[in-house]
Amino acid sequence: KDQKRVLIQKIQALYCAQFQLENEIQKRNVLQQGFDNLTQEYQDNQQLLAETIQAINRTQIQLENEIKQRKEMQLVLDDTTKTTRQLEQKYELEHNEKKAKILEIVEEKGYLLEVQKRLNQTQEEVIQSRNELERINQNLTSTSASLIEIQNEHRSLRKLGKKC
Repeated sequence: KDQKRVLIQKIQALYCAQFQLENEIQKRNVLQQGFDNLTQEYQDNQQLLAETIQAINRTQIQLENEIKQRKEMQLVLDDTTKTTRQLEQKYELEHNEKKAKILEIVEEKGYLLEVQKRLNQTQEEVIQSRNELERINQNLTSTSASLIEIQNEHRSLRKLGKKC
């Protein structure tokens, strides 16, 4: 009878251990699913970050090209202005010729203002892209922290599973 009782107690202990092990396995599976989801979200955020960086780089190149064009146009405008002054001082152009040159300068200035407007728009896009990049970076940081917590919980569960 004592052996039967001991045997029954051992069987009950085994059932209890099996039940605990199954619960731990279910918890591990839930954590693994969460880990997988966070890993996928992290990868998605990494892809979005890479795309955003590419967009920023493209925008920056475009901005640099437009700045270069603006400088070239400014040189053209400066040269035109200098030439106009020299002609006025040297030859005293007729009134209609003066008007034509002024209209030409105004047109060039309008073009430069348009370029300036595009530069401002591009700069706003760069700022928006940077803000988006910062938001994504914060999201990645948060996701990474969550991932580390899940990994730590996962380790704890493995250790706890080994102890049982």
